[in-house]
Amino acid sequence: MHEVKMGRCKYSLTCGSSEGVIELSIRNISVSSCYVQLIYEDNINSEIKQQQAKDDL
Repeated sequence: MHEVKMGRCKYSLTCGSSEGVIELSIRNISVSSCYVQLIYEDNINSEIKQQQAKDDL
């Protein structure tokens, strides 16, 4: 984590399947602060919502 805080190391991992995408990253804000970010995009529910929006038109 020290190297991440110092801005000398960046970590990002993205895994995907037909069901969705997961992204994990470790980032720094400043020398004294960094964070872990986890993002999940659900393809199945996204497709359902898009179809519902089209049906509403």
